[in-house]
Amino acid sequence: MKRIAILLIPALMLAGCGGIEIKGDELELGLGQSQKLEVSGADSSELTFTSDAPHIASVDGEGTVTANGDGIAVITARAGDKYDNIGVVVGTGVARYVDMNGNIVSSLSAVPVDESELTNESDITALALSLVGGGSEDVTISTERDYEIKVTKTPTDSVDKVILRISDPTVARVEGNTLKGVAKGKTTLTATAPNGVSAEMIVRVK
Repeated sequence: MKRIAILLIPALMLAGCGGIEIKGDELELGLGQSQKLEVSGADSSELTFTSDAPHIASVDGEGTVTANGDGIAVITARAGDKYDNIGVVVGTGVARYVDMNGNIVSSLSAVPVDESELTNESDITALALSLVGGGSEDVTISTERDYEIKVTKTPTDSVDKVILRISDPTVARVEGNTLKGVAKGKTTLTATAPNGVSAEMIVRVK
């Protein structure tokens, strides 16, 4: 049984049971990429696959891993009482979260945005979201192009950072100030100021 070469994966996740093995010590994917795992030691009809962080890397019933967001995930292949794990590094392998000043900072493990951290004083009284060339409030985009996200602040000269998040990264994802369609579906884009003022946009991907 191999060890996954990622220090932050809990030790419990590294334990396995002999007889089944996922090829490779680690899988590296760029955002939006997919790759099917090669598993030996069990018939494909017996295998089930799970991810401990599907918002970073999801896996389907056939063992195809899809990268959804920066960070590290652990994929487990199981057949009866036999199993093996593989670490998946997506993008930079660094998940981003919001610090107490409302800044996006780096972490070595997947840390979700904690709403309690968005409590600092701010001069922002209102926010509005729109896509350049795509409108606002309820927009429809495609997977064939990127869209620039425009955030309008009140007051307009505010220097406070605004946090952009997408509710379902399997449908669309945010990269900086760019929105990218991933797969057909519906999700919500949210902009949030450090004092909790926020704006939402429904995003439909066709």
